[in-house]
Amino acid sequence: SVAISPDSTWLATTSHDRTVRLWETATREHVTALKLDSELRDLKWFPSGNALAVGGSSGLYLLDLRTE
Repeated sequence: SVAISPDSTWLATTSHDRTVRLWETATREHVTALKLDSELRDLKWFPSGNALAVGGSSGLYLLDLRTE
């Protein structure tokens, strides 16, 4: 799955290797990756752009992406 953040700053992807990856759209650079413990099926950004909901075979993951 692929989803772009509400402000178009970030692109999130899921892949068959059970990984969520974040990309910066302006530079097209891979920023980070998070390995989850189930087969990933879909992802959606929260309207705030601060979190992702990721659906997997084991349930729903809520990923808080805020930095402090």
